[in-house]
Amino acid sequence: ALKWRAALAQPAPRTLVTSGQGVAPNAYNEGALVAHEPERVLEGAALAAAALQASELIVVIKRSYELQHQRMSAALQRLQAACPRLPFRVRIQHGPSLYISGEETALLEFLEGRRAEPRVRPPYPSECGLFGRPTVVHNVETAYWIARIAEQGAAAFAHGVPKLVSLSGAVHRPGIYPVKLGTTLSEIISLGGGLSAGHTLKAVLIGGPGGALLPPERLDCPFEARALAAHGAAIGSGALRVISSRCLLLEASDAAGFMARESCGRCTPCRVGTQQLRDLCDQLCVSTATSSSLAAIDDVTHALRLGSACGLGKSAPNLFASLRRHFPQAIDAYLNGTPCPRRNQRAKP
Repeated sequence: ALKWRAALAQPAPRTLVTSGQGVAPNAYNEGALVAHEPERVLEGAALAAAALQASELIVVIKRSYELQHQRMSAALQRLQAACPRLPFRVRIQHGPSLYISGEETALLEFLEGRRAEPRVRPPYPSECGLFGRPTVVHNVETAYWIARIAEQGAAAFAHGVPKLVSLSGAVHRPGIYPVKLGTTLSEIISLGGGLSAGHTLKAVLIGGPGGALLPPERLDCPFEARALAAHGAAIGSGALRVISSRCLLLEASDAAGFMARESCGRCTPCRVGTQQLRDLCDQLCVSTATSSSLAAIDDVTHALRLGSACGLGKSAPNLFASLRRHFPQAIDAYLNGTPCPRRNQRAKP
């Protein structure tokens, strides 16, 4: 609603971009919604476009999502057959399979035919977005819930709109679950049938590579922004992975490597800092790091959070920071000369 009001305060023409990129690791919400609820997603996007008095609605779907693209195209044909006089143009476009394209201005840059790099703000997209027009960017989950609210009425959501959580890892039933904000992490794991047989909970990874690792004693934490922030975590993409055996230092190192690969390279703090963070984490994994390496990580973390142009660089140190906060023993062991025994293993629960 805040985005809509800001865009409506600007002169027409206006544009709505609905993103179904699904580029965050372990977050399957967007791909599943486009594949299994294309009509609701498109209906919600169309309602938003009508509220904005937009002249164009663009639905962006990751290029590798062939099934999702087919089903959304079929849903669009049905919508146009039922409403042949829509007051706005609708088109479906392939998007880049890049993590940075989850940042709305980077996605707009791509749609204008340039590299997906974040823009300097202000101006904000609601003021000057796609090709200079006032633009609102939503993800497909927002569009889905808009349709559900219109269908069921506002009273049904008086206590808030649920968040779709991608539950994965060492649980009986990995999947996507609608979760009311305030539900505890333990209750979310129970939705997936609890821990898989023979597994012991080591940590819960919330929010993907820019998220946080929380220990078992934090399972009573509500899945809610302020409560998670108190423990250095955030809802993020809604990904929640249950870890039972994997080395947590390796988890942090892999996250740093992912951020380094996915950085667009536009700003120096992120381009250089994510590479340095990855290298320092790797040194810890092979026990070539020293206590001064932790001080270097602190310096890199400060530079990333202070100087990065977008959320990718700012969130890159989060996973390692949560490891130091909640699992200091996992780092101390490697500082004492014991290399990570699983440093060559592939990602698994």
